[in-house]
Amino acid sequence: MQVNAHGDVNNFHQSKHVLNRWKRASSANPANCPDEQKLVDDHIRGMSNVTQKLFADEVEFKGDKKFSLQMSWTGRDTERIIVVTSEVGLSSSVYLSDETSKIFENITSRIGDAAVNHHLSLQKHPVVSKSVYILANPFFGLTSSLCISNDAGTTFTKVPLTFLVSGRLVFHPSNPSLILVDDRLRHELFLSKDKGSTWSKIKSDIISFRWSTVINSLDIFVVTGQNYMYSDSKSNVLEKSTDLGQNWTTLYEGVYAFGIGGKFLYVSAFVSSDSNERRLVVSTDAGRSWDHAVLPVVTPDRFFAILDASEEQIFLHVDEPGDTGKGTLYLSDATGVLFTKSLENHLYPNFQHLTDFYPVQSMRGVYIANQLVSDNSIRTVISYNRGGDWQPIERPKNVPCEDETKTCSLHIHNEYSRARNIRANPPLSVPNAVGLILVHGHIASALQTSDPDVFVSSDGGYNWRLALKGPHHYVIGDHGGLLIAVPADTHTPSEVKFSTDEGRCWISYNFTKDKEPISFTGLLIEPGNKAMMVAIWGYTDEHIWHTYFINFTALIDRRCGAGDYDEWVAHSHQAGGCLLGFNETFKRLKPDSWCYNGRAYAVNKTRKSCPCTVDDFDCDFGYMRQDNADKCVEDPSLKDRKIHVCRRHHEDTIVAVGYHKIPGDGCTHGFFPPNAPRINLKEVCQGADSSDELSAKAKQQHDERPKAGSVIIVIIVICCTIGASVAITIYAGKRLKSNVSYHYMSIRSDDSKPLNTSVYDNSSDDESLLL
Repeated sequence: MQVNAHGDVNNFHQSKHVLNRWKRASSANPANCPDEQKLVDDHIRGMSNVTQKLFADEVEFKGDKKFSLQMSWTGRDTERIIVVTSEVGLSSSVYLSDETSKIFENITSRIGDAAVNHHLSLQKHPVVSKSVYILANPFFGLTSSLCISNDAGTTFTKVPLTFLVSGRLVFHPSNPSLILVDDRLRHELFLSKDKGSTWSKIKSDIISFRWSTVINSLDIFVVTGQNYMYSDSKSNVLEKSTDLGQNWTTLYEGVYAFGIGGKFLYVSAFVSSDSNERRLVVSTDAGRSWDHAVLPVVTPDRFFAILDASEEQIFLHVDEPGDTGKGTLYLSDATGVLFTKSLENHLYPNFQHLTDFYPVQSMRGVYIANQLVSDNSIRTVISYNRGGDWQPIERPKNVPCEDETKTCSLHIHNEYSRARNIRANPPLSVPNAVGLILVHGHIASALQTSDPDVFVSSDGGYNWRLALKGPHHYVIGDHGGLLIAVPADTHTPSEVKFSTDEGRCWISYNFTKDKEPISFTGLLIEPGNKAMMVAIWGYTDEHIWHTYFINFTALIDRRCGAGDYDEWVAHSHQAGGCLLGFNETFKRLKPDSWCYNGRAYAVNKTRKSCPCTVDDFDCDFGYMRQDNADKCVEDPSLKDRKIHVCRRHHEDTIVAVGYHKIPGDGCTHGFFPPNAPRINLKEVCQGADSSDELSAKAKQQHDERPKAGSVIIVIIVICCTIGASVAITIYAGKRLKSNVSYHYMSIRSDDSKPLNTSVYDNSSDDESLLL
């Protein structure tokens, strides 16, 4: 959560020109706005019964006491919701709402006998908004069935399968017709080319599989082998198909595991058949060629984890020896082969596969991480330039510190805190709410164990404000024009809070007034963060499922116009607003505009190239900077580890030998490395894919190198396991251990029972997958 340069806001007043347009004046206290609260209360009381019911309504699933509930929005530009309730050993129920989301019909009969003696899993197609899938796995049996709706739940077609689906449907990233799924009992992989209506087996002996993450690629990657019980089998093979499973090509043998992120394909492979040591190899051409990752010396008892590959570079955590729960964060070059140190003492707990590393989705180049420092306290740092530099998060103005005798900054809770039962949600940001971040944190010298507060940033993490006291569940709606929160310090909340000015002023509404309280299980908003309606789910003392729908379009009923937006420059704290060669200007909603963006709203961005500076260049593979100098010289330790200039992913045509523009950097003109030979890639590469095919001129110019200094860098040989979740994660040498004395004494779980969220929000088809 961030602070913006805009003034704080206080009271509404009725516009003389536009009906129901409310504006605010500035206030010294960001969250205290009693005048606005009174005006909203009066406005709600003045609504007709029909409008009040449209604004806030309760739905009771009468008599439904089943243990679990899954839900998904469906339909195109509608608020229809499909709900599945189920319990092991009992029949399941399926409900579908009308387009107001206020009236639900029991449609269980539409899936026939799949609702009886089956475990149901609900999944929405990530590309086709009206397609919904209900997977039925029998409690006893070896084959599944799939109930498919292509009309937002109005009708279903049951597809009997000849195999038992072991996980979730894995949709192709862009082609809506293609779906993969595996049968882990028989170790077989199946493909559908028609959105699930028919299926064919395309591979046996499957251990793991993935679609390519390269845009428009149809490549399928699999690890196959026959020793299914042992992930350390040295006979496992990585294979690829480019024709949807008709033919397969072996890419690498002795594979322990693999992962994909952007253009990078990573493999953890055994060094030899008689050794348990493994090495990390990487390919940027879909497995046609491979290079060993180059890192400082790492012993086999240490693990690594690839944390992010979203911006054409890799963030890699390498653990310290001795099970300390921390390590070093490294950042790769454009090839994914050479890594340089980015952050020391990076927190990575040794008892679970989780991390506090957070790539901010709403601002290019911004990352948040936690460090475990020498006194075993946890402290938060932020990078505004994609890991080039890290610094503490500046303390928001007028917010007291836990101990004013110490140096205080904002420290942020994430997954580690949640594992310790701290009542805190992870940081939240989305691409279509530019610059907006919501977090739970403390103003202190280190992260605390007491209940945190909610902080908001509006400018990508440069400035922050205290938004809400105490822990809250929160979501972002209307492309960032609406923030919604529910208190998390009680199991039976009665208030929902909302803000239309990036968290400066919050209005409360009692959604359970004169009604039976519910035990809270989830605050959900339609995937995409475009909607103006939220659902608050829970159950009564009799364990009957209830949901409250709050539709803010009944309160904020004016669509924003051109006058409601301001121009805003991202990274304006940097020189010229330039980051990695670009100046980006956005049109964002003014905090004092009482209106909504609407579903069709699209982020308006203007991007201009900046003049190049020395900061836009890194040393190329095989080169290094000595003694903090800007000049790149040859690294003698890598003389035998050459990667030809035509395979180094240069984005410019004219390049300087020994230098590499930072991946994704868009600067033009300005600085160019002096006293370095220049190469015209159009002349020397000639479209060749390998150094064997390069022209003689390319080879000649490639060998023109400056003289070098010295540094010791050794090929990584390391025990590892590769996994993937929303971002690719590779784990190595990491196992659950008993009787371990953990070092994080500054973080302890409190005595209260953590909230149990049983509502499933199908916002993505990405799935946690440990390989």
